[in-house]
Amino acid sequence: MKQDKPFPGDELRQRREDLGLTIDEVHQRTQIRPHYIQALECGDLEVLPTQCYAVGFLTTYCRLLELEPERFVAGYRACTAQARRFLGVAQQRRQLRRAAWFAEAATWLAISAVVVLGWLAYMVIVNPKTEKTDGRVEASTLDMALPRPTLDADR
Repeated sequence: MKQDKPFPGDELRQRREDLGLTIDEVHQRTQIRPHYIQALECGDLEVLPTQCYAVGFLTTYCRLLELEPERFVAGYRACTAQARRFLGVAQQRRQLRRAAWFAEAATWLAISAVVVLGWLAYMVIVNPKTEKTDGRVEASTLDMALPRPTLDADR
């Protein structure tokens, strides 16, 4: 992402070189990893970790170089402000999608609850009133009316 205002990392590099320090020497004195030092000097702020670490690295590095850290920290924050605004918009969109998903899930849960309660009411209230047959048909000869025999002569 391009920043509107370039970060003054070349000043950091120039000051380090004026003091005769190498990146490895800065690493040994500050415990800041070399690729973070290079990122600060190149103005590649996307490589840096979260803001609290980046500000700490920048402050430590400026103090080692005997520079005022406030100006560089303000420059860092100005360069990353646009990225934070973009992330804020993305987070708001994510929250809106989450809220829409939650509303849809609540709707389906309510529909499912109505169906389950309806089935339960049917099983408890309506079903016991029906006669239980255990799935078999029962018949006996006593219940059956036998047809009368007819004689062919009566015809």
